[in-house]
Amino acid sequence: MEIKFSIEPEFLKVELNGSFTQDAFVDFLKLLGKKDSEFIYIDASQLQNTNLTYQERFDIVNVSVANLNFIAKIAIVWPARDINNFIIDNMQRHGHNIQIFGEPNQAKRWLLKKG
Repeated sequence: MEIKFSIEPEFLKVELNGSFTQDAFVDFLKLLGKKDSEFIYIDASQLQNTNLTYQERFDIVNVSVANLNFIAKIAIVWPARDINNFIIDNMQRHGHNIQIFGEPNQAKRWLLKKG
């Protein structure tokens, strides 16, 4: 899995490409947790092998809750065919301001919406 960080004028942008692996994604979440940004846009739309098992989803929730900043607003673009709200719903229950989208423009609109 390839990870590219860039600082845009309004948010931290992260691009994830290649093939999803649980270990690489966990490492990514830990790294993301060290970034100091109020708005985070994650584009994983080109990521492969994204139809995750519920065990993988559960593990991602646990790592995310332990590592990600609760103040950050996070928009994720995921391959639409594999969107499942299990991770998002559970992270929201823990207090994270996070949403998942199948389309980049929707994600950016939500991320930058005031209020």
